[in-house]
Amino acid sequence: MGWVFLILAVLSIGLAVGYYPLNFCRVFVNFCCEAIATLFAFLADFFGRSNPLVPLIIAITVFLAISYFTFKVDGTSERQVPEDRRQDTSPSVLTTIPVRLFDEISSEPIDHARIEIGQYTAYSNSIGAAGIPLDDMVLPGTVVKIIHPQYITKYLTKDSIVKADTIHCRRKYRLIVVDWEYPNNTTPKQLSKSRLKSLRRTMERQLASCHEFNLLAESLRDKIVEELYKIREDRDLYDPETVTEVGDFWGATHGVFGEIRKRKSGEIELKGYFVDLAKAKMLTSQSVVLSAPTPLDDACTYLADLLISHFTEIKVLQPASGFQCGSSLCVDGYILFRPRHSYVWLSVLPEGHHLHYPQLPITIEKDGRWTAPSVSVGNDRVEVPAVFHIKPILADPIVHKEIREYLEKVKIDKRASTGMDLTKWERQRKCRIYEGIRVIRSR
Repeated sequence: MGWVFLILAVLSIGLAVGYYPLNFCRVFVNFCCEAIATLFAFLADFFGRSNPLVPLIIAITVFLAISYFTFKVDGTSERQVPEDRRQDTSPSVLTTIPVRLFDEISSEPIDHARIEIGQYTAYSNSIGAAGIPLDDMVLPGTVVKIIHPQYITKYLTKDSIVKADTIHCRRKYRLIVVDWEYPNNTTPKQLSKSRLKSLRRTMERQLASCHEFNLLAESLRDKIVEELYKIREDRDLYDPETVTEVGDFWGATHGVFGEIRKRKSGEIELKGYFVDLAKAKMLTSQSVVLSAPTPLDDACTYLADLLISHFTEIKVLQPASGFQCGSSLCVDGYILFRPRHSYVWLSVLPEGHHLHYPQLPITIEKDGRWTAPSVSVGNDRVEVPAVFHIKPILADPIVHKEIREYLEKVKIDKRASTGMDLTKWERQRKCRIYEGIRVIRSR
């Protein structure tokens, strides 16, 4: 019913307006004219009487007009400022330098690499390009860290990044570990096939603790090993002719092969071979001879550490070589291919001398970074200027123990600080002395 009444009302209004259009317009026009005439008559009468409020009204009107004009032109509030005229209050953009990341061998660009410098992070795009932030807030000693799951972590100083806009990264080793083999009639009776497989898995766990290795999945490993056995003939599995025939190894780049045998003396010998499968080249071989009480698993773990140590790199990042220092300084760096059961030390070697002066032990972080906060460069009796070499040392447990005992003696008696002949341990392959930095004691 409501709709009916609404329709009837609209029709009634339409008929009324349509029937009297002229009268309606005439009445409206007359009303407007009378209103305007009345307004003008009132104004004329108001101003004609010299009313004292007139100047005040005029002054207020002029003031309001000027205020409004000023507000619109020069005093616009921040909310009414056009978008293109607003001032940007966001933090200033960081200064960056462009770099390109490439594979060391194939020279292909590396994408999705994470580049960390201080508290900032950048990522490389599909062509390997990235902008590394070098804001003034970043200290000169900041280290640039490049991380990628398929590549070995790279550490660079800020200065080296500025000098080189192209960075080459090494791929991680894609590794397989082959089951232990043994020559005919020389196998200890207690070593069943399942026990040999267990030793291989012990080796794998130890190698996997090295971040620079990626172990292939078990299924791929089995395919490669099966192919090796098919083509071996009378050769060793790690023989160059054998590994060359396998082809690309389904992505494997390196292999670890092992032998276990019993000597005539009754001792058991474990021997490991680390082979570059792509080049069909043996990179290193190591062996461990077990005495009677030594567990096989421990010997296997130690052998894996020996194989890893062949590739170990220890570098000093800062200070730079030639740095002028006082009686002590802070040194930091990194280690790659770190054996789990080896130890890193820093040693100070006066130029022209052969005896080393080990410093306090170094704490190594999970990513391989290390810092020695207080390296002593000579004593108070040193005549300056004097030159010293600061060298990183990789020590096995035996040398590690010797260094600790030496430092304990020096702690008790300063006269015992006569230095250590570490080169004799290096000749016995118990430690390795790396190239470090050369500093000048100037004060």
